[in-house]
Amino acid sequence: MIEKVINYSLKNRRPIDIIYMKGMEITRRRIKVYKIEKDLIKAIDIDKGVIRSFKKEFILSAANTSHFNHSYVKTEISKHKIINNLQ
Repeated sequence: MIEKVINYSLKNRRPIDIIYMKGMEITRRRIKVYKIEKDLIKAIDIDKGVIRSFKKEFILSAANTSHFNHSYVKTEISKHKIINNLQ
């Protein structure tokens, strides 16, 4: 399913939302894919206005921007940070 959403962004030049794990941090990113290489997604990070590369294996989920529940993600990221701080 993730691959399908990524290809949708590339083909239609539309933004998508991803949940990405970078080390022990989980973040939400709004991106527009412009190139897919073997294990790498090259995209514009819309919120930061910069070009980024994302390893496919660290993309935990991907969704069309219009269908994404941002409040749920913020809650889950906050829970993850709290749990990591307790360890």
